[in-house]
Amino acid sequence: IVNRQNIGDAPPRIQRLLLRLLRYSVELTYVPGKLLNIPDTLSRAYVSRPPSRSDIILQNEAEVMVHSFISQLNCSDEFKHRLRVETANDPILCYVKQY
Repeated sequence: IVNRQNIGDAPPRIQRLLLRLLRYSVELTYVPGKLLNIPDTLSRAYVSRPPSRSDIILQNEAEVMVHSFISQLNCSDEFKHRLRVETANDPILCYVKQY
């Protein structure tokens, strides 16, 4: 299901996953979470480090995808401008954009 849906229709967490998977030809298989002990533990281990080259590449790819999505929105330029302003002024989105 995940690999068949439109990126714009997916929740943000799934959008990030789909953006990472765009460069690959993948086959996804569901595995119940209770069987994923080690990956779950590793995903919770926060490591503070400078961004790697692949992190920077992924960020650039995500920005291209976002700009592509915004350019295809079916709305007025005024609404797009208002959306950008409100996004820039939203403290939670500003915090999220740091990561």
